[in-house]
Amino acid sequence: MIDLPQLKYTIMLNGVDEIAITKVDVLNSFNTLKAATHYQINGKDIDAIPFEMVDGVPLTYREFPGWLEDTASCTERDQLPAALQEYLLFLEQELKTPIKYISTGPERQKLIVS
Repeated sequence: MIDLPQLKYTIMLNGVDEIAITKVDVLNSFNTLKAATHYQINGKDIDAIPFEMVDGVPLTYREFPGWLEDTASCTERDQLPAALQEYLLFLEQELKTPIKYISTGPERQKLIVS
């Protein structure tokens, strides 16, 4: 599970202008993936970090279908399974930051540079 409000805050604080996504091969066998999009405070969804009470705050999730395919042979982004490409596009749009590097395995050759 990825926490988008925390990641947005980290990107803003550190001036991040591109992202590396590692270990997508670990996700190859997941039926679904979840992305936390908001925190629930007093029954309302907010996309900012509630610093006064982060522990135990309920989250709102967006669920994505898994790709259930091996990504090891992919050497270009457009070769990745469609479900993974959609997930990466969602992350880029939500984070307003391009994904430059995608690691599909532990070897150096398993790095896709977009």
